Parts: sequence; C-alpha cells; structure tokens
Amino acid sequence: MPASLSVVMPALDEALGISAALDDAIASLDRLVEDGSLDRYEVIVVDDGSSDGTGAVVAERSVSSPCIRLLTHPVNRGVGAALRSAREVATGDLLLYTDADMPVDLGAVRLALPLLERPGVGLVAGRRRSYQQDGPVRASLSHLFDVVARVGLGVHHRDVNFPFKLARTDVVRGLDLRCDGALADAELLGRVGQAGMRVESITLDYRERLLGSSKTMSVRLWRRLALELLSNGRSIRRGPPPG
Repeated sequence: MPASLSVVMPALDEALGISAALDDAIASLDRLVEDGSLDRYEVIVVDDGSSDGTGAVVAERSVSSPCIRLLTHPVNRGVGAALRSAREVATGDLLLYTDADMPVDLGAVRLALPLLERPGVGLVAGRRRSYQQDGPVRASLSHLFDVVARVGLGVHHRDVNFPFKLARTDVVRGLDLRCDGALADAELLGRVGQAGMRVESITLDYRERLLGSSKTMSVRLWRRLALELLSNGRSIRRGPPPG
C-alpha cells in the first residue's frame, strides 16, 4: 500500500532559490504519486531564523499549494532543531530530511522505499557517487565530517552529511535527538543504531547549488559542531544507559 511522505527542508536565508526548489520538489513528488509510489505528500519548510524574507516567499507559495507547510524559528537554531520541530507536526507515514536547495532529485524516494521495507532497517541514507561532485573544497569538508563522525562518535558511514535521509516518522519521533547544528546528521545515524536498527545506504547523484549560498563554510557552524561534540558526543558514542 502506498505510503504518505513528509519532506522536511530546513531553510536559512534561501529566499533567492526556495521557490525554484519547491517547484522541483513538487514536480518529483507528483510523479511519485502518479506512479503509485506514494499516496500523498507534504513539504514542510522550516524557516530557521532567516533575515531575507524566506518565510514570506514560502507562505505565499503555500496559499496556492496546500501541500507546502511553513514552520518558523524566530532565531537560527540549526538543522537539527528544524528536524525536531518538523517531526512533531509531520502527517506522513514517512519522513524525508533534505536541504532547501534541492541537491537531490526526490524521485530517489522510489529507489529508497524497498530498502526501508527490509527487516531491521530504520533509515535509508543517501551518499554521493563521488565526493568530487561537489568540488574539491566541499569534498574535503565531507571527508572531514566523516572522520569526525567515525572517530568522535563511532558512526561508520560514508558521506554522513549527504542531504537525503528517509525513515518512518514514528521511528524519528522515538529517537533521542539533541543536536541542533552540523552534528545532527551524524547523530541521526548514531541514534538509529542505538535503537537496534540498521542504516541502509543508497548512492545518488548530487546536484550543484544554482541559487543562494551554502552555509557550510561559516565559522558559526564549525563552532557549533565543536560544542555539540563536547556536550552530546559521549551519549551518541556510548548509547543510552541500561534500562
């Protein structure tokens, strides 16, 4: 039986490209409904403290496209906080966490669904075919995130921060997610393992950002990453205490 899907898109100062990203997402998701892969969908954009009118653009789009929902954080809290806010209001059976610049064709959901149905699988995580698809600088950063996740958290997964994570909504709601910032993807992978479930990988093409600017290079992001490693790294690595 086809499932319903909630797509979560954290957005920080994405006014320039968010409308095009929504067009792209809706076109792909409509095709998934048409071919029977999905029953219905919604796109939850979390305006995470934007100062450029991102929320206003999304709100205007939602008037003509009821499948678009807007959540607003008055101040920037990070992608992890956006995911936690969205999971509480999501109405889909499944939840897909991705980026607001649509770096992945959401038609990939069709390929990921059979993997999620395998026994013991709690999450399907995308990874790019080659780190070099995103240029040498960001390729190095992706490698670095993987090293941090592996050494600091015990999370062994290639391309930890790749923006495609698909899970059942009730599974995501049941995870003890605490990280607000750049450690959120690694934490999500680690908490799924702590819950006794497996992560399946799927190799996907990564699409270059055409509008707006990446936030990966910001000093604030890396400072948050360091602080979250100190505050939450031990609980992710060791898992919850015995019950």
